[in-house]
Amino acid sequence: MEEGLVGLRKSFDPAFARQDIERLEPLAGDAFLPDRHEAISAEASDSVKKGKIVKCLRSGWKSGDRTLRPALVSVSSGDAS
Repeated sequence: MEEGLVGLRKSFDPAFARQDIERLEPLAGDAFLPDRHEAISAEASDSVKKGKIVKCLRSGWKSGDRTLRPALVSVSSGDAS
């Protein structure tokens, strides 16, 4: 089942690229951009600075400068200790 979903995703990405639609997949440590990301939780983290992204929970989509669907992310609230 997973192989089929991965294959389907790979077939959609080139079609979206032709329409200037790109996936938003922020990485840990990336800056939180309110126009591209939606913070749905905050986590204490020793390895990620406060206000930076800890993890991406759902990728988003953009077309040019316009956000079609923001990426859902967890943001660092600072030191875990």
